[in-house]
Amino acid sequence: MNELDEMYAAKERAVHDIAEVLKKDPDSEVASADYVKVGVSEYVRIAYKGGASSYINVTIDSIGAIHKEMVSEVYGPGAHGEVKSLPSVLYVAGLFDGKEAGK
Repeated sequence: MNELDEMYAAKERAVHDIAEVLKKDPDSEVASADYVKVGVSEYVRIAYKGGASSYINVTIDSIGAIHKEMVSEVYGPGAHGEVKSLPSVLYVAGLFDGKEAGK
């Protein structure tokens, strides 16, 4: 595994770890979160218990920045990298679940 692959794997683990913390707080309404890499772009998908999902562009973000973005998206005021209009590459990759963004 090269350095880049190790970095992406660390980001994926970090998203999983913060998702586990968020899921323990009933006020978060978080059901799950996934790190998704499509080409050179990186996204976090947060799925809520009500069925909706939100997406954050985390391309080139550090692990700390990803955590901060996820917490801002869940508790407000919203992630800086919040994706309001999903890139077509997410549709093609089958990563869009058809639910509106937000809780």
